[in-house]
Amino acid sequence: MNKELIKDAIGILPGGHEYDMRPRYDADTYIQILNLAKEMDMKPNVLLRLLTKLQLERMRDEGRETVIKSIIRLQSQN
Repeated sequence: MNKELIKDAIGILPGGHEYDMRPRYDADTYIQILNLAKEMDMKPNVLLRLLTKLQLERMRDEGRETVIKSIIRLQSQN
């Protein structure tokens, strides 16, 4: 699916800054990120940084092994 069509479908104005969403996301994940960013009125790159920070805090609070196991489980689903 074309990223521009996704942005148009969820109401993000064209011509704005193009975010390089590395690593590349499948269409469903990309849509979730853009929708959440729009819902929270923030840029997708800011949201991704905050999500990363949240996971790092979770790793500290819940234990590194718990988070790593969750990441491995998610990775195996893809």
